[in-house]
Amino acid sequence: MKKIFLVVSALYLISCSPIVYDLAVDVREPAELDINLKGCPPSVVFVSGRNVTDSLLTGSMALGIAVRMEKELSLEEGSIPVYSYFSDELDVSNVDDVAYLLTTAGSDRVIVIDSLSMEDFRVRHSDDLVYYNGDILRQTVVERPFKISFKLFCMDSLQKNLKPLEACTSVSDKLKWSILSNAPIEDTKAVTQAVSGLEKAFSDMGQEMASMFFPQWKQQQRMIISYENSIWDSAYEQAKSFQWDKAMKIWLALVTDPNPEKASYAAYNLSVACEMKEQYDLALEWLELARKKYSFSEIAIQKENVEQSKKMKKK
Repeated sequence: MKKIFLVVSALYLISCSPIVYDLAVDVREPAELDINLKGCPPSVVFVSGRNVTDSLLTGSMALGIAVRMEKELSLEEGSIPVYSYFSDELDVSNVDDVAYLLTTAGSDRVIVIDSLSMEDFRVRHSDDLVYYNGDILRQTVVERPFKISFKLFCMDSLQKNLKPLEACTSVSDKLKWSILSNAPIEDTKAVTQAVSGLEKAFSDMGQEMASMFFPQWKQQQRMIISYENSIWDSAYEQAKSFQWDKAMKIWLALVTDPNPEKASYAAYNLSVACEMKEQYDLALEWLELARKKYSFSEIAIQKENVEQSKKMKKK
């Protein structure tokens, strides 16, 4: 069931005109990478240089990916294996090396993290003062730009003599820390504090990368149309309190209103309620009725919302 979090706004016109309420609701949005991993979880490989920092950070990212994958796929902790190679041992641009990787990694799909490069730390002492917990503090900003590669290889493509690379993205970003202090701090001390957070930062980025494979719940707006009278107000109050069945009961009676505009708005609201109840076909039927009684632009928008929600439900 989708959840309403709060009433965002209400636009009041004149007393005989409709009132438009915007509700913030949780809606399932499609994955950035449309690759079905159910039943075939990938293995994760990180390829690093032979220095300790490179290995530690790419390894932290790989473990973050595995942890998020296990959570999203409802797998036990440790179900997704994580392997380590040095960059002078494995070249993922070489098809033979990829073939070897796919046959030894224990999965038909392998996620590879490699090509980490990091610039030096940058320290900036801000002139802006920050009020925090009753104190006025100085702010020191530490940044470290980096690049890293994220690839997904597929055994099925390799067996069909196709390119085994199924997805690839290069992340170019910078890590940023804001350090607060009562007095100015030296650059070396600021960098030392930043270094202590590097491992967790890369683990968090790994989890964020893994989320690209899965639909995510995000807030969107849904419109409810009402009028300034007790009947319409009651329906709206029920809707914002999760009581969709009670709200629908009121709107069902209002669909027969002799005023085609009011009847159309009631049918539109019924469509929103049906979407929240995951009754998508019925939601589309109510929109069609709304269009026939009195057409307005938001009907087309809500139709797209319902069709997208219906598509996500099937995944």
